[in-house]
Amino acid sequence: MQNTAIQKRIQRSLPAIAALALIVSVVYVLWQSKRDRNVLRGHTGPVYGFAASHDQRLVITGGEDRSVRFWDMNSQKSSNILWGHSEAVVGIAINRQDGMVASSSMDGTVILWEPITQRDLHILKGHAARVDQVAFSYDGKRLATAGWDNFIGVWNVSTGKKERLLKGTERGMVATAFSSNTGQLAGAGWAGSIIVWKTADFSKLQEWDAHPGGVYRLCYSPDGSLLASAGWDGTGGLWDAKTHQEVVRLTGSEQPLLCIAFSPEGSYVAAGGHDGKVRVWTITGEIVSTLEGHLDHVHGVAFSPSGFEVYSASKDGTVRLWDLRSAKKH
Repeated sequence: MQNTAIQKRIQRSLPAIAALALIVSVVYVLWQSKRDRNVLRGHTGPVYGFAASHDQRLVITGGEDRSVRFWDMNSQKSSNILWGHSEAVVGIAINRQDGMVASSSMDGTVILWEPITQRDLHILKGHAARVDQVAFSYDGKRLATAGWDNFIGVWNVSTGKKERLLKGTERGMVATAFSSNTGQLAGAGWAGSIIVWKTADFSKLQEWDAHPGGVYRLCYSPDGSLLASAGWDGTGGLWDAKTHQEVVRLTGSEQPLLCIAFSPEGSYVAAGGHDGKVRVWTITGEIVSTLEGHLDHVHGVAFSPSGFEVYSASKDGTVRLWDLRSAKKH
């Protein structure tokens, strides 16, 4: 009799339990939708290459799946996919003059994609190993490529011809960047030093030790006055572009940094790395935000044209959009 009474009570409770389960599932879906609203998925593996347009809410990524993907950050959807590399795509650059895209790969090649048709315009072959960071000159006429063969390549964008192979440091060159107005090209790699050449004749201007363990990425500030470096030692360096003296050391991460970028007006710097976090500093070295959400290394970071948002790409296969106005402040 007792078992029968218990069974009846359970049966009477089933509709309420089902209703509660439905409510919980709906709440979970809504929460998940809100949580993932600014998470973009499309690559079938890690995202390594990354660049953002300086005047549009557009992000371009390259991945281990060998694809180059375009992301409209207004709709937060992938708008186009390009294929051409035989191995992982690890570097992306956008020509600010005409929107041409350069992608570099572990296969040792660089592809220049025509901005309108997005067909491969030139396939650049000249490095004897993986090519990492790529960078267009400010006038859009040249492309620099950092090769693990210890060279920085300089290419004519209109013809796709190699102009120079600049001898870098041993152990491989990983990073490169053109300045906007100081006539400089910077390169760095696993040796941990930064080399700067004059773009007028590509003579070496300066070389100095920057990060023990290696330099993974470089970028110049919008006005060309500062050079930023992302170091394997877990710090970022800000260097005076004229004197090449250290101005600020960006600290806060205890793990290697893999990417670094200035805000459009040059007042802030964002960097990401092995700990999966994106940190934002003022150029005086004060950390203002730590953005957490990626599940693996952060390989790409950039500010939106307004400067109010940060984009990031990760080995976890996602691209994220962060609104700095609502981000947690330090």
